[in-house]
Amino acid sequence: MRDRDASAPVFLVGCQRSGTTALALHLQRHPALALTVNGKLLYLLIVWLLEQEAHAACGHVRLDEVAFAFGRKAPYNLSARTMQAIQAYLVRGAPGHLTAGCDPRAAIRAMLDDIYAIIHPDARRIGDKYNEYLLQLPAIHAIYPDARYIFVYRDPVDVAESMLRHFRGRPWAPLNVVQALDKWASWNARWLAMRGLLDPAYYIELCYEELVARPAQACASLFAFMGLPANEALVAQARHEFVASHVGKGQGLRAVEGKGEGEAGEAFCAALDRCQKVHNLLKAPLRRGPTGNASAVAVPITTSTTRTTCQS
Repeated sequence: MRDRDASAPVFLVGCQRSGTTALALHLQRHPALALTVNGKLLYLLIVWLLEQEAHAACGHVRLDEVAFAFGRKAPYNLSARTMQAIQAYLVRGAPGHLTAGCDPRAAIRAMLDDIYAIIHPDARRIGDKYNEYLLQLPAIHAIYPDARYIFVYRDPVDVAESMLRHFRGRPWAPLNVVQALDKWASWNARWLAMRGLLDPAYYIELCYEELVARPAQACASLFAFMGLPANEALVAQARHEFVASHVGKGQGLRAVEGKGEGEAGEAFCAALDRCQKVHNLLKAPLRRGPTGNASAVAVPITTSTTRTTCQS
């Protein structure tokens, strides 16, 4: 029998280019954690079973298509044998879970429990990092009302600079800095909309700049938040994996765009103002535990590196 509560997986979410992948790859090495990184399987199942409800109602969920999409770009650090086993499970139709008129949410939970048993049968906690889960938070909450969330956010101009540099040529990439800033604002706003519906004990918010400034404390807090035993080796390694050179990369972009004239400069400042309003709601003091004492799993969200006002 697996010694874990599959009803409370952990989802690591945040806008793209906010440091979520680097953090997930670090946390993934904990021996009691089955954390897929860009696994996206839940994302695909939500699309097919919940957003296309007729397929589930009529017993025609194309899990072969799910298997193909899942395998197009494999999650980080899953072996070829594990990928083949998961795809074979899906192609067989997730035996016993999908029938006409079934509860699609229950079917998704059962399938993911089977799949994580393939990935790491002895894991105490399961979960996934995938940025696009920010676009499906209500559906995820309906499937897993007891899920835990690690939300990471980063300076919006640093994120915009990184998007423009890394996503060039991709069909969903922002075309300019204003589009990149608006993407940051809209994706982070989706977290804010969901946050108010969650038990405060079920989520932790982490500023990327704080992770870089105090990586060991941040990672120790995250392991405690997930209910995992302390892992001193991983906590120590964190000091060398999150480096200060990644902070402030957008400052040149801010200096150039913020001094622009005409419509372009005004559009940049307006987008930055939209980001500022969202960022003001993300910045929060140390969360308190249910007893009123400072929570052992909370990381203070205070950073002086975020400055989102245009300079004259």
